[in-house]
Amino acid sequence: MYSGKMMKNSTSSPSASSPTAPPKLRKRRKPARKNEIVLAAAERAFTEYGYAGISVDAIAEKASVSKRTVYSNFATKQVLYSEVVKKLCSEVVPPAIDQARSCGRREFSTITSASRRNAA
Repeated sequence: MYSGKMMKNSTSSPSASSPTAPPKLRKRRKPARKNEIVLAAAERAFTEYGYAGISVDAIAEKASVSKRTVYSNFATKQVLYSEVVKKLCSEVVPPAIDQARSCGRREFSTITSASRRNAA
């Protein structure tokens, strides 16, 4: 007959069977954070070895993630490379051009044309 009480297993530890003990959860990185980690590792790798000189396996190892994680965030090595290039270019673009983009198409054309003439 069942008495309604749970019997403790003599081999289990008290904290594991205690209802007040929080469950031990393995901390997982958030996907956005993994994306940043992979992107940073890829930036270092591509800068040091070039596109052809590094593999996705090596990038995954540098980022301390699995190859599957790299491919779940970036469809191909080429996509990962293009994201690195975009990131590096965005750091070079002057803030004035970013502001001009928000003005409108005509103003942006005027400012970028003027900056090209000045650069030449």
